[in-house]
Amino acid sequence: MTHLTFLLAMLCVVPVSARSQDTAEAHHQRGVEHHLKRCLDDASREYARALELDPPRELTGDEWMLVRRFAPRVYTTPSEFFPLKDFAVILHPTERLIAYHFFWEDDIDFPEDNDPCDHELIWVQYSADKKSIEKFWTYFHGRILASGDAALNDARRHAMRPRVNVQWGKHGSMPLAWEEMKITANAGDAERKYYPVGEPITLRRYNEGTLRKLVEEGRRLPDHPLGVRLGWPRKFTGRWEDFVNFSRLVDPLALLDKTKMARVSRWNSATINQYFLTYNFRPKTEWPEENLKSEISNSRFEISARSLDDFQLPPKSVFDRTMPRYPNVWFYVDASLAPNYAAAVKLVTESLRGAMRLREFYGPFDNPEGCDFEVRLEHLQPWAVRDQRALQHSHAFHMRYFYSALEKQKLDRVKLGDRAFYRFGASAHYEVEHTNPNHADVETCPICGRTGEYANLKGNLVELVHDPLGLELVLTGRIRGEIVRFEDWEQREVGGVESLKGKFSIQQFTFPAQTGDKNTLRIGVVVIAPR
Repeated sequence: MTHLTFLLAMLCVVPVSARSQDTAEAHHQRGVEHHLKRCLDDASREYARALELDPPRELTGDEWMLVRRFAPRVYTTPSEFFPLKDFAVILHPTERLIAYHFFWEDDIDFPEDNDPCDHELIWVQYSADKKSIEKFWTYFHGRILASGDAALNDARRHAMRPRVNVQWGKHGSMPLAWEEMKITANAGDAERKYYPVGEPITLRRYNEGTLRKLVEEGRRLPDHPLGVRLGWPRKFTGRWEDFVNFSRLVDPLALLDKTKMARVSRWNSATINQYFLTYNFRPKTEWPEENLKSEISNSRFEISARSLDDFQLPPKSVFDRTMPRYPNVWFYVDASLAPNYAAAVKLVTESLRGAMRLREFYGPFDNPEGCDFEVRLEHLQPWAVRDQRALQHSHAFHMRYFYSALEKQKLDRVKLGDRAFYRFGASAHYEVEHTNPNHADVETCPICGRTGEYANLKGNLVELVHDPLGLELVLTGRIRGEIVRFEDWEQREVGGVESLKGKFSIQQFTFPAQTGDKNTLRIGVVVIAPR
């Protein structure tokens, strides 16, 4: 046996201890490991055993309707060279998740990789009633991009089918409003000399670097015999406008109707290998688990939640009728931290008052909207308009607490898993400060107006802009990603829930809303537990 043969053989050897783990998960993991090393016979053998232990099943009629309802609308540039050759769908058996797999004919940069396709995918998370999209993720060159509000609203305007924009030749998949999303480029990227490496950059800048590389140098391995024989383009011949002209619809449902490649399974790679494709593909991330987990800091106790349903939120009807919008912030306090409900409310409200220097206001006062009391911060982030002085203003953070209605109806305490929590809601928003003649809104303001990521949202400004900005501030101490500071000599950060992490274990969750009686853009949940 030659030295090279010995090394290749060793790569395909599975330790005895691993072989003893005769579970579907263990076999599937080993199958993926073999697959990534190109030990294809070993990979197929492990995949087959995984599916023997946990077999996929055919979709029911209702499940076919489900996967078709949320199937992506795929857009390429008009000059895209490679066709979509196959399309497959995996419906998770227990989670509200669907994986949509695309198999493009090849990747412009990799003629020599022995993969006769370019495997890309997206995942969709749907609502408990199976009628609405809650979130989706796209796979982008080893990274996972989470959909924002613009992408979700677009999907809802198109019968729940998310839009996916696909890079020319390379097929990285991007949701709508991708331009300002940030990723970190790395030294393995083919275009690494055209943008900063090792630091966050916008996807626009990343794609500008990709375009420069494809225009100036052309594709990787331009003289490879396979690329030459198959007539692959050597370079991209166009401008930036052409490179991001995602206008050609490639509807994958036509392929799905033809091939019927869909199954219910936990195991994407195994099912594709054993049930769908007769050619090799590169296995990718199975499910976007890292994106579904909450943001956790200093946490020993962890709540696992995938939707608002997991928090058993009460209906809007339990609150006073004068409350115009569903609370967009919910606090869940571990019962071990407080002897009773009043103490739990006090723990949160006093902690935030101290951390954020909040001014508290109790009734009677104008327009309480059914709250128990409210807090304010004024004169934040002054905005001066040189040519429109009449519009210049500072900003106010305003939050109303709602808890007595929950206590009266015995909805103040719930169990998450096997632990008891006290809970109450708040309505937070960010707007033109109260003493300004323009209170409460200036539509064109780059801070509190219908601008930036909110520019295309049609409807109530408070629900669609002021509420999500207020939620962002109370959770992160930021507005549109920028740290908010007090306008005084000290310039101290305003802060938010993040400030409490020194005392408690804090978990934060944010979910899209605007369904049913939840008439606000998104809802945040803060879980407070002992450290």
